Amino acid sequence: MKGERDKEQMEQRASEPDEEWEPDAQWELDEEREEEEELGLEENIHLNSKKIFIFVGLLALAILICIPLWILTSRTLSGGASGEHSSEAVTSAEESLVQETEGETQEPAPETQPETTPEETAEASEEGGTMESQASAQEPSGTQESVPEASGTQESSQPQESQSAQASQGSESLEGGSAMSFTQVSESVTAKDVTNLRTAPDTGDDGNIAGQLRNGETAERTGVNESTGWSRLVYNGQTVYAVTSFLTTDLDYKTPVAPSDPNRITTQDGRVIIFTDCDDYITPKEYVNLRIEPSTSQGDSTVSCQVSNGEVVHRTGYSQDSGWSRVEYNGQVLYVVSSYVTSAQAPSQSEVSE
Repeated sequence: MKGERDKEQMEQRASEPDEEWEPDAQWELDEEREEEEELGLEENIHLNSKKIFIFVGLLALAILICIPLWILTSRTLSGGASGEHSSEAVTSAEESLVQETEGETQEPAPETQPETTPEETAEASEEGGTMESQASAQEPSGTQESVPEASGTQESSQPQESQSAQASQGSESLEGGSAMSFTQVSESVTAKDVTNLRTAPDTGDDGNIAGQLRNGETAERTGVNESTGWSRLVYNGQTVYAVTSFLTTDLDYKTPVAPSDPNRITTQDGRVIIFTDCDDYITPKEYVNLRIEPSTSQGDSTVSCQVSNGEVVHRTGYSQDSGWSRVEYNGQVLYVVSSYVTSAQAPSQSEVSE
């Protein structure tokens, strides 16, 4: 028994150094592992630092490359745009210079106008914008139309163009660029009464009136458009247009003599003015001439008297289209420009008796 005990104690002592060594070995292993982990971490950090450095370097390089390209592109675009603008500006300036030069070349020299009184100038202006003549007795009456003479200062009578021709105005104007087809004819015609000859088949523009064709005068008709009611003529070597219904191939045709009509007044220069009866009183806005005929073409020779504001005159008729009024003054039938007068109250019985 004692021998076995001693054997156990010896085995126990023999095992003690091993028990003391095992903790030291484990610590060394742990320390080696920590060192390996630290080395691995440092290597990872070093590797990541290299990657970051490489990325930053590439980014900087890309920026250095892009900046010059962007500057070059911007200059190219701005230079092209400015070049286009400058080219357009130069072209516009050249066109403006050409237009101004053409305008100076084509501008006619101003003509010296005769001196006229303000009242006659205004009357002529009023008359020039509104004076119109009527068709013959056989033609239907309608709206009158102003007809300036070739001189530009006188007006003459003309018949009213048909409504079918008026409906075609504008779109049928050759001066406006649109075309009107005509059936070719060759025949001599004369006016039934008096009709306007126009440079274009358009009644909406008094500026295209080239003259008038009166009854007995002839012109050569070269074309007819049945749908629009226009004829193409050659008159004094010029191609003109007239309303077909006011022309006739009967060169012996005579204008019927219309019955006497107190409301139909023919002036010395040939205009025909139709008045509408009325019964009211007017007074001049300032002062105005009363004339023996509704026209200023004869100058002061047709002036009967002059009335001033406050003097009341009895009006018996007016022509809205021509701009004239018919009045009774001191027992005479006289005429006054409507735009120079205004409505007034009828005078009292005492003023009439005086």
